[in-house]
Amino acid sequence: AIARLFTIFDEVMAGLDQSFMVYKDDALVYQATGRVIDLVLGVLLSILIILLYLAIISPSVRNMVACGEGTEQMLRSIPEDIVRKVPAIASYLQIAGSEA
Repeated sequence: AIARLFTIFDEVMAGLDQSFMVYKDDALVYQATGRVIDLVLGVLLSILIILLYLAIISPSVRNMVACGEGTEQMLRSIPEDIVRKVPAIASYLQIAGSEA
């Protein structure tokens, strides 16, 4: 009866060893796949950020600069005596002139 217990123990341990090896192989495959997925997601995110910059941010900045230049041109067409009477216009032109 005791010999049968040891036989069962050996069978259980062999089953655990087999289960561990299968788990280890699955874990290694999962880790390798996870690394590939992380790399692909990182590249896709980088591409998305670059595309967003090119499609949204860069045109918006160009548009704002053009609007600022248009505003400055419009304000420069105002007669000098009116510009002196309106401090906000004078201030804007002074700031716009210092940025150029």
